[in-house]
Amino acid sequence: MSENEIVPNDEPNNAWQTWRLLIIGFVAVIILIGLVFVVATIINSSQPEGEDEKVNALANSDDECVVCHRRTTPGIVEQYGVSTMAVAEVD
Repeated sequence: MSENEIVPNDEPNNAWQTWRLLIIGFVAVIILIGLVFVVATIINSSQPEGEDEKVNALANSDDECVVCHRRTTPGIVEQYGVSTMAVAEVD
């Protein structure tokens, strides 16, 4: 190769490829964040409102069985009180 021979300058092409790669990466990150947001919204919307708040169906009960069990096994009374069976009034 002689001194007078012209060598093409690849710098503008390399700069464009670098910017293109950065833009594609940025768009991919934005899409990923959007997908995470959509999935989180779907998961949160599938839970009914107030599901976290459990109401104790036996809270105001003065039934002698409930009163006795509150003294001897309070955990069982609490567990049954918030169960679906207590809400359905199964004795």
